[in-house]
Amino acid sequence: MSGRIYLRRVTVRTHHYTAACPWFCRPMMRRILAITTLILISIIFAAASAEFIARLFEPEHTKQGDFYNIPHETVGWIPKPNSEAVVETSEFVAHYAVNENAMNDDPIDRYKHSRRRIIAIGDSHTFALGVDMSQAWPNVLENLLFAEDSAVGTVFNLAVIGYNLGQYYDWLKLNEDRLSPDTIIIGFSMATDLYDLIPPRKGGFVYGRDTDRYYYDLADDGTLYHTRSNVAGTRKQTADIRSYLNHLALYRLAKRSKLAYWLSVRVSPQGRSLWPGLDTALKKTLVGDDAYRWELAERILAALVHDVGQRVDHIILVVIPYLAQVYDEVWETSFGGFPDRYDRWIGNDRLREICKRLGIEFVDTTPEFIRRNRGNGEWLHYRYDGHPNALGHEVIASAIARHLASTASPLTMPEKSLSAPNEREGQSSNGRLASIAKLGPRTSGSR
Repeated sequence: MSGRIYLRRVTVRTHHYTAACPWFCRPMMRRILAITTLILISIIFAAASAEFIARLFEPEHTKQGDFYNIPHETVGWIPKPNSEAVVETSEFVAHYAVNENAMNDDPIDRYKHSRRRIIAIGDSHTFALGVDMSQAWPNVLENLLFAEDSAVGTVFNLAVIGYNLGQYYDWLKLNEDRLSPDTIIIGFSMATDLYDLIPPRKGGFVYGRDTDRYYYDLADDGTLYHTRSNVAGTRKQTADIRSYLNHLALYRLAKRSKLAYWLSVRVSPQGRSLWPGLDTALKKTLVGDDAYRWELAERILAALVHDVGQRVDHIILVVIPYLAQVYDEVWETSFGGFPDRYDRWIGNDRLREICKRLGIEFVDTTPEFIRRNRGNGEWLHYRYDGHPNALGHEVIASAIARHLASTASPLTMPEKSLSAPNEREGQSSNGRLASIAKLGPRTSGSR
């Protein structure tokens, strides 16, 4: 009798328990939830601990001085005129001195009577981050060409950190009359100059994301037009995953590791490459935004040639290569693992063809970068920062100097005064640039 009562009680209790409690109250599920929660807490704690340790061991980055950017209506920002800074990292100590014309260069009055005047435009690879003002390739080129004799000639460093190709062009137009150049050199950075061309309607700027400025875009028929952004009045621009990752010390420390290079072309958060600049530059097949970037870059270069080509003797585009293009171990770990999708030289070849179509002289420093590295294993970029070091800037300047020495026009030009820019009016170059007509809409665009 007692046995049956015991069994009945068990049956009744079991039935009552099953009917009354939801699934997460069941013993097995409670154990699974407890284990899962413990694992998640452990992962979060481990990640937080690793980030804390990474911040403790991350190399210190300091800046002393009054150098910073100030707003500019047309180009968004310019370096504060008459400012200086000393930037120190674990890889370099760099001194910058911005003159009265917002250039990382000597005061321009020193070159008021220079017979030959060259303007270098570009971004941080030309400005140049990571080296002293005197070690930036425009200043090294000046010494190679003119042996520090300002009466013979000068190279003005008009590059600005964070600029894209459209800003190069606008900043050049704003300074051309004052500096009266006879040669324009475009420091084309393969790291960013194709990547940083997406306008607000296609997702927004990369650098200076929240800064209003004028920019270039393509109409539906492929015609280039110039308009002003309105960041405050448009939808909030979508930041890519890297803008969030850069806040993490773990990411900053690991992004130049072999694992990071390996992941950069194998993981695409939000459908976007972790190495977007070179991804666009080195792709064999261009579609969508990649094709748009190349098209827009060519149209901006065409506008620059049409605008200033008849007033100067040379327009030169110099390729400044990036890590995966130069160092075999980086290439093989990253893009080289997908030979069906990427080509180490295809970006340079496309630029060469664009320059040929537009009448722009082309200087590719990539082969010399590779030769130097393969010869002694020395890097010409900072491994962590990624910008060219002093040796890299020497290679760039030497390549341009050799090119200019091989051209037909002499290095010493007839004297022209900075105070009389109109003397250039009506002058023609050697006929090559002067014959370039304005490009209309392309009939077979790749957009």
